[in-house]
Amino acid sequence: MKVIRRVGVVDSHIDGRLVALNSDLEFVELDVMGEFIWSQTATPTDTDRIVQAVTAQFEVDVATCREDVIRFLHELHSAHLIDLS
Repeated sequence: MKVIRRVGVVDSHIDGRLVALNSDLEFVELDVMGEFIWSQTATPTDTDRIVQAVTAQFEVDVATCREDVIRFLHELHSAHLIDLS
């Protein structure tokens, strides 16, 4: 699955947490794992690359990681922060 950040989305650290803001001024606060996955979307990518990066950085098995990454990407999509294709 291809992953592309939407135009107009901005992010910023506020009180030590990363917040991503969509064009409707709705925001999502990201935890450490969410911030890492978000950083992987700085340029167009795909889920396989994100899963590889996460499993290289954190101790998690590939199957669990893939499931969690896909679920999280759908949450970001629902929040109008990324496009998926």
